[in-house]
Amino acid sequence: MNEITYGLASVELHGKIYAIGGWGKQAVECYDPVAGKWRLLAQKQIDSSHHGDCVVNEQIYAVGGWNGCKSLNSVEVYDKLQDSWSPCFTLVKPVYGHTVVAI
Repeated sequence: MNEITYGLASVELHGKIYAIGGWGKQAVECYDPVAGKWRLLAQKQIDSSHHGDCVVNEQIYAVGGWNGCKSLNSVEVYDKLQDSWSPCFTLVKPVYGHTVVAI
């Protein structure tokens, strides 16, 4: 990885690993195991660690998290085709340190 951090989340999409956010980071990196290389992608809009992430309909969702002062109720979605993050909706209660699973 280009950015060293902790408290990040990771997901798999189309055989690539996405490392998302982390303590004091908005950075998002993608690892291609075939090429053996990491590359930087568009940054998250919200600096957060300990968020729960999942993939639904080929989009990555970053849910909640911790911004260093408080837990968050934000949800951001990553569009791979546009390489961009945008706010999606707001949770009823803030959460961090949780797991998100798409079924």
